[in-house]
Amino acid sequence: MSYPGKATNIVLEREIKGTNTLTFQLPDRYFDSLKGEYVRNEFADLITPETKLKLFYKDRWFEFFVKKVEDKKQFKSYMKSFTCTDAFIDELSRNGYGITYDTDLYNNVEEIGTFTEETLEDSIWQYHPENNWGDFTEYKEEKLYRIPVSCFGGHISGYKLNFELTKEQREEIAEKTGTDCIINPFTKDERPVELSDDLSRGFFWDEYVDKGEPRNPLTKDFHENIPNDGYIYVPYSCLGFCYGSKTPPDFDEELKYDRAATETAIEIDGKLILAPQSNDPRTIIQFYAIPKTGMLELDDGGVIMNKDYSFFMTLANWNQAVAGNNWYIFEDTRLVHAEVLGSADVAAPAISHTFRYLKEDEENNSFESLGNKCVTYDGYLTDVNENYIVKGKKFSITDRTEINISEDIDQYITVYNCHADDFVAEYTNDDWEYEEGEKTSDGKQYRVCSKLETR
Repeated sequence: MSYPGKATNIVLEREIKGTNTLTFQLPDRYFDSLKGEYVRNEFADLITPETKLKLFYKDRWFEFFVKKVEDKKQFKSYMKSFTCTDAFIDELSRNGYGITYDTDLYNNVEEIGTFTEETLEDSIWQYHPENNWGDFTEYKEEKLYRIPVSCFGGHISGYKLNFELTKEQREEIAEKTGTDCIINPFTKDERPVELSDDLSRGFFWDEYVDKGEPRNPLTKDFHENIPNDGYIYVPYSCLGFCYGSKTPPDFDEELKYDRAATETAIEIDGKLILAPQSNDPRTIIQFYAIPKTGMLELDDGGVIMNKDYSFFMTLANWNQAVAGNNWYIFEDTRLVHAEVLGSADVAAPAISHTFRYLKEDEENNSFESLGNKCVTYDGYLTDVNENYIVKGKKFSITDRTEINISEDIDQYITVYNCHADDFVAEYTNDDWEYEEGEKTSDGKQYRVCSKLETR
């Protein structure tokens, strides 16, 4: 373009979340060589805040609204700087409140893709989940304990978090959406859809049985002798340091326990020890097992991004896998004099919860109902194969929030992704009847939820 008053310093910024920002400059006056003087730039007068602009770039039209105009003195004119944002963001914000999501309406808990489709319904806009190049798994970023594999007898086994969909599931997605691939909107790279993509939310974390077989392969692959670099790396919320005394204290009835004043960190061979703090054998303990030749993908904050090395075991698996006979036992005791510790209520000393460990050969009973086996603490994970690491991901794979809808009850509940067989001793009802082929091994079929009055 030869026009002297043309736009300069044109910058199009495209963010990974799909939004765009356009910035450029225009002089309000320019020197006209034919007239030999400065003249007014008519384009600068036409562009004001909220002006709609169109940009043709790489065979595609982009629409923007001008949101910011700044003036800066330059020779005998002013250079106007314009900042523009996507028109669709502005137009959607002007549509008002056609939909209300509220806790009282029991409609504000759902997958992000479902919300998006509901919001855009009856509008000119469409949502394309196949362009969502991201990770829709729910997870927490946590520091990782270094646990020597020698604590497990030199090898480690567990369930791999398998994010690959089956061929049948991919075909089902393709039939509904027209594709079973995720397309990067910027690089145009393609990859097969995974369980962690919004395009596959029909299968997301769903471990319930469908026609006799689990629809979700997420937790079905058990691996023996998982390759590792001599350690496993466990999120810190899965384990806790062991505090207490190595031997049971000998106290009379008048004595009270004060944890802060009496407990110390327990060591084995000069090293601190860790153990799960739950007594539910179904508790999930996640871990990373990284081969010596493993390649890690890290974000800018040092968080492990790839899922290739993510595994888990149940607490029951943990107590079977840990070598040695050191158990961390949960028990209630009474300890030192209340008056010595300055208790505010000497007359009514309370019983607090404490811990101790003992060896399996000290008593002849089952410890799994009382505590868990211990492992050695060897610091936090800071680097693997010259990669500086800050945190890993602890995935939410055990439960989710749903709206429970029936004639009598509308409320949020926690639905636990487990099999009915796991709870046969806890939940049963003679009135529950099911057609042949819908029963579990014990003849019952049900979901375990956080509310009693549920479906």
